[in-house]
Amino acid sequence: MPQLLIGLASCHEAFAAAPLVRALLARPGGARVALLGGDEELAHAHALGLPDVPVQLGEGVDRSRLDEVARFAQDALGDAEVVVTVGTGKLAHALADAARSQGRLAVHVDAGERTGDVRDRARRLADHAADRCCARAEPERQHLLQEGLDEQDLAVVGSLAAAALAATPPCPERFGGLWLAMEHGHDPALEAHAAEACARLELPLGVARPDDDPKDQLDRARSAAVIVTDSCGYQEFASAAGVPCVVLAPAGARWDLLVSGGVAVAERPQDLQGAVEAALRSRPAARPEPGDAPAAIQAAIDAWTRATAPTPAAAGLPTEADASGRTFDDAEVRLVQAALRSGTLNSTRGTFV
Repeated sequence: MPQLLIGLASCHEAFAAAPLVRALLARPGGARVALLGGDEELAHAHALGLPDVPVQLGEGVDRSRLDEVARFAQDALGDAEVVVTVGTGKLAHALADAARSQGRLAVHVDAGERTGDVRDRARRLADHAADRCCARAEPERQHLLQEGLDEQDLAVVGSLAAAALAATPPCPERFGGLWLAMEHGHDPALEAHAAEACARLELPLGVARPDDDPKDQLDRARSAAVIVTDSCGYQEFASAAGVPCVVLAPAGARWDLLVSGGVAVAERPQDLQGAVEAALRSRPAARPEPGDAPAAIQAAIDAWTRATAPTPAAAGLPTEADASGRTFDDAEVRLVQAALRSGTLNSTRGTFV
């Protein structure tokens, strides 16, 4: 079986991918990890559940520079025949590009998440950079189909976050407060509003800061009374942990969690107390069953690698002279929809496109 490379750019990704790495290590062919960071980041990843696995570290790589990340990805690719990407950062894009340029298979997990906010663009780019996508559930799969991806290139596998939480030992002590986890910008004014809300609701306040120990952050988040965030990943984490969640606009909330009561929205920091109260009142039901997302992802990868790739047809530019008079099938309709949304269509002859 082909060797696999899993790319990880953060401790959050290492935690979510830990059970997947464990499952892939047990398969013939083995697996290894490319981790952006050095020995300290690797120690944190192990503390969060990443098993002992061959790791190539990107120590000293400036993760804000695509050229440096791309060089690291090209070097890390080695003889891996399948690359698994997690997250939507530069490493996911660079590894997928390196794999595809060498004729290897790129698979993106946790694909298809869309919340209607500005970060959907990065999510969409990461999904479309890969050859195949593993989605958490059917709504995410439908997003990918609507964007023109082929049905045979998609698999519904369940929640990696739920699998990671199920494999994590219980917290040594319960936090029981409001956990403020803003991944895309920290505003001191927001922290002041959170402190005010906590004082009125008699809740302790915890704030996730970049230099805090990741394992401590994990324990506080999963034992919190409520999580306030601007992160799509934290929304999934909260759902898997059975913790109420408040999303602060302009970040988008997952519609399925809005409908189920797992998420409330605060339009402004001043609205935080009311949103927290609403989230606590509509506390979600018992946490969902974790399922076996790692096994489902492994099965999908094995099926895709066994499939014989068709010989691509010679490329040719379409013209209106090729009209056949037939209607489009569902897959072709999705491709047309994707083309219409992607830019401008021009007519070279006549007045219609």
